[in-house]
Amino acid sequence: MHRKDVIFFGSDGIALRLLEFLVHSDTLRLSGIVSKPDMPSGRGHRVEETEVSRFARTNGIPLLTPRRPDEATAAWMRSVGCDLVLVMAYGHILGKNILEVPPLGIYNFHASMLPKYRGASPIETAIACGETETGVSLMRIVEEMDAGAVADVERVPIGCDDTYRQISEKISGACPVMLGRNLDALCSGTLHLSEQSHANATFTRKLSKSDGLLDFSLPAEALKNRIRALTPHIGCVLEYDGISLKIGAASAHSNRCEDFRSGQIVAVESDAISVATADGLLLIGELQRPGGRMLKIKDFINGFPIEPGKILPSHPSRELVSVSPFNKFHK
Repeated sequence: MHRKDVIFFGSDGIALRLLEFLVHSDTLRLSGIVSKPDMPSGRGHRVEETEVSRFARTNGIPLLTPRRPDEATAAWMRSVGCDLVLVMAYGHILGKNILEVPPLGIYNFHASMLPKYRGASPIETAIACGETETGVSLMRIVEEMDAGAVADVERVPIGCDDTYRQISEKISGACPVMLGRNLDALCSGTLHLSEQSHANATFTRKLSKSDGLLDFSLPAEALKNRIRALTPHIGCVLEYDGISLKIGAASAHSNRCEDFRSGQIVAVESDAISVATADGLLLIGELQRPGGRMLKIKDFINGFPIEPGKILPSHPSRELVSVSPFNKFHK
Protein backbone atom coordinates (compact mmCIF):
# COMPACT_ATOMS: atom_id res chain seq x y z
CA MET A 1 0.00 0.00 0.00
CA HIS A 2 1.46 3.39 -0.97
CA ARG A 3 1.64 6.08 1.71
CA LYS A 4 -1.52 8.12 2.16
CA ASP A 5 -1.38 11.90 2.44
CA VAL A 6 -2.80 13.08 5.78
CA ILE A 7 -3.50 16.64 6.89
CA PHE A 8 -3.71 17.30 10.61
CA PHE A 9 -5.92 19.94 12.24
CA GLY A 10 -4.96 20.86 15.80
CA SER A 11 -3.80 23.64 18.12
CA ASP A 12 -3.21 22.33 21.64
CA GLY A 13 -0.08 20.53 22.84
CA ILE A 14 -2.14 17.45 23.72
CA ALA A 15 -1.83 16.55 20.01
CA LEU A 16 1.99 16.48 19.89
CA ARG A 17 2.39 12.74 20.60
CA LEU A 18 0.00 12.05 17.74
CA LEU A 19 2.00 14.32 15.43
CA GLU A 20 5.24 12.55 16.37
CA PHE A 21 3.60 9.26 15.38
CA LEU A 22 2.52 10.70 12.02
CA VAL A 23 5.96 12.14 11.23
CA HIS A 24 7.56 8.72 11.69
CA SER A 25 4.82 6.67 10.04
CA ASP A 26 5.67 4.41 7.08
CA THR A 27 1.98 4.28 6.15
CA LEU A 28 1.07 7.98 6.20
CA ARG A 29 2.77 11.11 4.88
CA LEU A 30 2.04 14.22 6.94
CA SER A 31 1.49 16.56 4.00
CA GLY A 32 0.23 19.57 5.96
CA ILE A 33 -0.95 20.97 9.28
CA VAL A 34 -3.77 23.44 9.96
CA SER A 35 -3.73 25.31 13.27
CA LYS A 36 -5.21 28.42 14.83
CA PRO A 37 -3.48 31.77 14.13
CA ASP A 38 -0.83 33.21 16.43
CA MET A 39 -2.57 34.85 19.40
CA PRO A 40 -1.67 37.16 22.33
CA SER A 41 -0.92 35.05 25.40
CA GLY A 42 0.06 35.48 29.04
CA ARG A 43 0.27 38.57 31.20
CA GLY A 44 2.35 40.48 28.66
CA HIS A 45 -0.04 39.57 25.83
CA ARG A 46 2.93 38.52 23.72
CA VAL A 47 1.85 37.04 20.40
CA GLU A 48 2.64 33.31 20.38
CA GLU A 49 2.06 30.51 17.93
CA THR A 50 0.24 27.35 18.96
CA GLU A 51 2.29 24.34 20.01
CA VAL A 52 1.08 22.55 16.89
CA SER A 53 2.23 25.44 14.66
CA ARG A 54 5.62 25.32 16.35
CA PHE A 55 5.82 21.60 15.65
CA ALA A 56 5.04 22.21 11.95
CA ARG A 57 7.73 24.88 11.59
CA THR A 58 10.32 22.83 13.49
CA ASN A 59 9.71 19.79 11.30
CA GLY A 60 9.39 21.62 7.98
CA ILE A 61 5.75 20.63 7.43
CA PRO A 62 3.51 22.94 5.34
CA LEU A 63 1.40 25.00 7.73
CA LEU A 64 -1.81 26.99 7.32
CA THR A 65 -3.28 29.16 10.12
CA PRO A 66 -6.63 30.56 8.93
CA ARG A 67 -8.87 32.53 11.28
CA ARG A 68 -11.51 29.98 10.35
CA PRO A 69 -11.27 27.08 7.86
CA ASP A 70 -12.88 28.25 4.61
CA GLU A 71 -12.82 27.67 0.84
CA ALA A 72 -9.21 28.85 0.68
CA THR A 73 -8.36 26.23 3.30
CA ALA A 74 -10.04 23.53 1.20
CA ALA A 75 -8.09 24.62 -1.88
CA TRP A 76 -4.82 24.54 0.08
CA MET A 77 -5.63 21.03 1.33
CA ARG A 78 -6.03 19.81 -2.25
CA SER A 79 -2.80 21.50 -3.30
CA VAL A 80 -0.60 19.82 -0.65
CA GLY A 81 -2.29 16.42 -1.03
CA CYS A 82 -5.07 15.09 1.14
CA ASP A 83 -6.33 11.50 1.31
CA LEU A 84 -7.26 11.65 4.99
CA VAL A 85 -7.74 14.30 7.70
CA LEU A 86 -7.08 13.74 11.40
CA VAL A 87 -8.17 16.27 14.04
CA MET A 88 -7.42 16.79 17.71
CA ALA A 89 -8.05 19.87 19.87
CA TYR A 90 -8.30 22.25 16.90
CA GLY A 91 -10.91 24.69 18.21
CA HIS A 92 -13.14 25.32 15.18
CA ILE A 93 -16.07 23.56 13.58
CA LEU A 94 -15.21 22.04 10.21
CA GLY A 95 -17.84 22.83 7.61
CA LYS A 96 -19.07 20.88 4.62
CA ASN A 97 -16.45 22.45 2.32
CA ILE A 98 -13.69 20.85 4.46
CA LEU A 99 -15.51 17.58 5.14
CA GLU A 100 -15.82 16.87 1.41
CA VAL A 101 -12.09 17.18 0.60
CA PRO A 102 -10.47 13.91 1.83
CA PRO A 103 -11.74 10.76 0.08
CA LEU A 104 -10.96 8.65 3.17
CA GLY A 105 -12.83 10.98 5.51
CA ILE A 106 -12.10 13.18 8.53
CA TYR A 107 -11.60 11.65 11.97
CA ASN A 108 -11.35 13.33 15.34
CA PHE A 109 -9.58 12.19 18.51
CA HIS A 110 -12.05 13.38 21.13
CA ALA A 111 -10.90 13.29 24.76
CA SER A 112 -13.82 11.41 26.30
CA MET A 113 -15.66 8.12 26.01
CA LEU A 114 -18.43 9.25 23.68
CA PRO A 115 -21.34 9.90 23.85
CA LYS A 116 -20.40 11.19 27.31
CA TYR A 117 -18.82 14.65 27.55
CA ARG A 118 -19.11 15.99 24.04
CA GLY A 119 -18.01 19.58 23.54
CA ALA A 120 -15.22 21.91 24.62
CA SER A 121 -13.96 20.70 28.02
CA PRO A 122 -14.27 16.91 28.29
CA ILE A 123 -11.12 16.36 30.36
CA GLU A 124 -11.84 19.06 32.93
CA THR A 125 -15.47 18.02 33.25
CA ALA A 126 -14.67 14.34 33.76
CA ILE A 127 -12.25 15.20 36.58
CA ALA A 128 -14.59 17.77 38.16
CA CYS A 129 -17.44 15.26 38.14
CA GLY A 130 -15.35 12.76 40.08
CA GLU A 131 -14.98 10.20 37.30
CA THR A 132 -12.41 7.45 37.87
CA GLU A 133 -12.01 6.74 34.17
CA THR A 134 -12.08 8.65 30.90
CA GLY A 135 -10.58 8.04 27.48
CA VAL A 136 -10.18 9.15 23.90
CA SER A 137 -12.62 8.27 21.11
CA LEU A 138 -11.75 7.96 17.44
CA MET A 139 -14.84 9.32 15.69
CA ARG A 140 -15.80 10.36 12.20
CA ILE A 141 -16.53 14.09 12.04
CA VAL A 142 -19.97 15.17 10.90
CA GLU A 143 -21.53 18.64 10.90
CA GLU A 144 -23.21 18.13 14.30
CA MET A 145 -20.80 18.62 17.23
CA ASP A 146 -19.08 15.38 18.31
CA ALA A 147 -22.01 13.33 17.02
CA GLY A 148 -20.18 11.16 14.47
CA ALA A 149 -19.93 7.39 14.56
CA VAL A 150 -17.14 5.97 16.73
CA ALA A 151 -14.52 3.49 15.55
CA ASP A 152 -12.58 2.88 18.77
CA VAL A 153 -12.02 4.05 22.35
CA GLU A 154 -8.81 3.95 24.38
CA ARG A 155 -9.58 4.05 28.11
CA VAL A 156 -7.55 6.14 30.57
CA PRO A 157 -7.73 5.86 34.39
CA ILE A 158 -8.18 8.99 36.52
CA GLY A 159 -6.29 8.75 39.79
CA CYS A 160 -7.77 10.38 42.89
CA ASP A 161 -5.09 13.10 42.82
CA ASP A 162 -4.68 13.45 39.05
CA THR A 163 -4.96 16.98 37.68
CA TYR A 164 -5.84 18.23 34.21
CA ARG A 165 -2.16 18.19 33.28
CA GLN A 166 -1.70 14.54 34.21
CA ILE A 167 -4.86 13.34 32.46
CA SER A 168 -3.96 15.36 29.36
CA GLU A 169 -0.59 13.59 29.27
CA LYS A 170 -2.27 10.20 29.62
CA ILE A 171 -4.72 10.96 26.81
CA SER A 172 -1.94 12.35 24.63
CA GLY A 173 -0.07 9.07 25.03
CA ALA A 174 -3.19 7.00 24.34
CA CYS A 175 -3.78 8.56 20.90
CA PRO A 176 -0.84 6.98 19.01
CA VAL A 177 -1.73 3.59 20.51
CA MET A 178 -5.27 3.82 19.18
CA LEU A 179 -4.21 5.21 15.81
CA GLY A 180 -1.67 2.42 15.39
CA ARG A 181 -4.22 -0.34 15.74
CA ASN A 182 -6.67 1.40 13.35
CA LEU A 183 -4.17 2.61 10.79
CA ASP A 184 -4.61 -0.08 8.14
CA ALA A 185 -8.40 0.17 8.28
CA LEU A 186 -8.26 3.97 8.03
CA CYS A 187 -6.01 3.85 4.97
CA SER A 188 -8.02 1.15 3.22
CA GLY A 189 -11.40 2.74 3.95
CA THR A 190 -12.55 -0.34 5.87
CA LEU A 191 -12.78 1.18 9.36
CA HIS A 192 -15.77 -0.21 11.27
CA LEU A 193 -17.91 2.52 12.81
CA SER A 194 -20.69 2.32 15.40
CA GLU A 195 -23.28 5.06 15.79
CA GLN A 196 -23.37 6.80 19.16
CA SER A 197 -26.33 6.52 21.48
CA HIS A 198 -27.45 10.13 21.06
CA ALA A 199 -30.08 9.75 23.78
CA ASN A 200 -27.27 9.22 26.30
CA ALA A 201 -25.14 12.14 25.16
CA THR A 202 -23.93 14.79 27.61
CA PHE A 203 -22.26 18.09 26.71
CA THR A 204 -19.50 20.24 28.18
CA ARG A 205 -18.84 23.93 27.66
CA LYS A 206 -15.92 26.27 27.12
CA LEU A 207 -14.40 27.24 30.47
CA SER A 208 -13.19 30.64 31.69
CA LYS A 209 -11.31 32.10 34.67
CA SER A 210 -14.62 32.62 36.47
CA ASP A 211 -14.95 28.84 36.74
CA GLY A 212 -12.00 28.94 39.13
CA LEU A 213 -13.99 30.87 41.76
CA LEU A 214 -15.04 28.45 44.50
CA ASP A 215 -18.55 27.79 45.78
CA PHE A 216 -18.19 26.73 49.43
CA SER A 217 -21.84 25.64 49.56
CA LEU A 218 -20.60 22.53 47.71
CA PRO A 219 -19.05 19.50 49.48
CA ALA A 220 -15.29 19.49 50.03
CA GLU A 221 -14.85 16.53 47.68
CA ALA A 222 -16.55 18.41 44.84
CA LEU A 223 -14.30 21.43 45.43
CA LYS A 224 -11.20 19.26 45.48
CA ASN A 225 -12.26 17.75 42.14
CA ARG A 226 -12.90 21.20 40.67
CA ILE A 227 -9.41 22.32 41.72
CA ARG A 228 -7.82 19.21 40.17
CA ALA A 229 -9.80 19.76 36.98
CA LEU A 230 -8.56 23.33 36.50
CA THR A 231 -4.92 22.81 37.57
CA PRO A 232 -2.76 24.33 36.23
CA HIS A 233 -4.13 25.94 33.06
CA ILE A 234 -7.09 27.91 34.46
CA GLY A 235 -6.58 27.56 38.18
CA CYS A 236 -8.90 27.89 41.16
CA VAL A 237 -8.48 30.76 43.60
CA LEU A 238 -9.22 31.82 47.15
CA GLU A 239 -10.18 35.47 47.53
CA TYR A 240 -8.56 36.79 50.70
CA ASP A 241 -8.97 40.50 51.55
CA GLY A 242 -9.61 41.22 47.88
CA ILE A 243 -6.48 39.35 46.72
CA SER A 244 -6.85 36.30 44.48
CA LEU A 245 -4.63 33.47 45.71
CA LYS A 246 -4.17 30.64 43.22
CA ILE A 247 -4.50 27.13 44.65
CA GLY A 248 -1.83 24.62 43.68
CA ALA A 249 -2.95 21.56 45.64
CA ALA A 250 -5.90 20.61 47.81
CA SER A 251 -7.50 17.63 49.47
CA ALA A 252 -10.81 16.89 51.18
CA HIS A 253 -11.48 15.68 54.70
CA SER A 254 -14.75 14.32 56.00
CA ASN A 255 -14.52 16.13 59.37
CA ARG A 256 -17.87 17.62 60.32
CA CYS A 257 -17.80 21.37 60.91
CA GLU A 258 -21.25 22.42 62.17
CA ASP A 259 -19.73 25.24 64.26
CA PHE A 260 -18.40 27.00 61.17
CA ARG A 261 -20.04 28.68 58.20
CA SER A 262 -19.33 27.50 54.66
CA GLY A 263 -16.24 29.32 53.46
CA GLN A 264 -14.92 30.02 56.94
CA ILE A 265 -11.25 29.32 57.67
CA VAL A 266 -11.26 26.69 60.40
CA ALA A 267 -7.51 26.36 60.97
CA VAL A 268 -4.18 27.54 59.62
CA GLU A 269 -1.47 24.91 60.13
CA SER A 270 1.96 24.28 58.67
CA ASP A 271 0.73 21.72 56.15
CA ALA A 272 -2.68 23.12 55.17
CA ILE A 273 -5.34 25.78 55.53
CA SER A 274 -8.68 24.18 56.43
CA VAL A 275 -11.86 25.75 55.05
CA ALA A 276 -15.39 24.70 56.02
CA THR A 277 -17.71 23.59 53.23
CA ALA A 278 -21.26 22.23 53.00
CA ASP A 279 -19.85 18.80 53.80
CA GLY A 280 -16.35 18.36 55.21
CA LEU A 281 -13.18 20.43 55.13
CA LEU A 282 -11.25 21.60 52.09
CA LEU A 283 -7.54 21.43 52.92
CA ILE A 284 -5.43 23.87 50.90
CA GLY A 285 -1.83 22.66 50.63
CA GLU A 286 -0.30 25.22 48.24
CA LEU A 287 -1.01 28.86 47.37
CA GLN A 288 0.39 31.50 45.04
CA ARG A 289 -0.06 35.25 45.37
CA PRO A 290 -0.20 37.49 42.26
CA GLY A 291 3.27 37.79 40.75
CA GLY A 292 4.68 35.22 43.14
CA ARG A 293 5.60 31.54 43.07
CA MET A 294 3.46 28.60 44.10
CA LEU A 295 4.45 27.74 47.68
CA LYS A 296 3.73 25.12 50.29
CA ILE A 297 1.47 26.54 52.99
CA LYS A 298 4.20 26.63 55.65
CA ASP A 299 6.28 28.87 53.36
CA PHE A 300 3.33 30.88 52.07
CA ILE A 301 2.02 31.97 55.49
CA ASN A 302 5.50 33.19 56.50
CA GLY A 303 5.11 36.07 54.05
CA PHE A 304 1.30 36.25 53.82
CA PRO A 305 -0.49 35.74 57.16
CA ILE A 306 -3.88 34.00 56.97
CA GLU A 307 -6.36 34.63 59.80
CA PRO A 308 -8.40 31.70 61.20
CA GLY A 309 -12.10 32.43 61.47
CA LYS A 310 -12.20 34.67 58.42
CA ILE A 311 -15.03 33.93 55.96
CA LEU A 312 -13.95 33.68 52.34
CA PRO A 313 -16.21 34.88 49.50
CA SER A 314 -18.22 32.11 47.84
CA HIS A 315 -19.36 32.19 44.23
CA PRO A 316 -22.22 30.10 42.78
CA SER A 317 -20.86 27.53 40.32
CA ARG A 318 -22.15 27.26 36.77
CA GLU A 319 -22.96 23.76 35.62
CA LEU A 320 -20.14 22.07 33.70
CA VAL A 321 -22.24 19.40 32.00
CA SER A 322 -25.65 19.39 30.32
CA VAL A 323 -27.89 17.00 28.41
CA SER A 324 -28.04 19.54 25.55
CA PRO A 325 -25.28 21.56 23.86
CA PHE A 326 -24.17 24.74 25.63
CA ASN A 327 -23.08 26.37 22.37
CA LYS A 328 -21.59 25.59 18.97
CA PHE A 329 -17.94 25.66 20.07
CA HIS A 330 -16.16 22.54 18.84
CA LYS A 331 -12.96 21.10 20.22
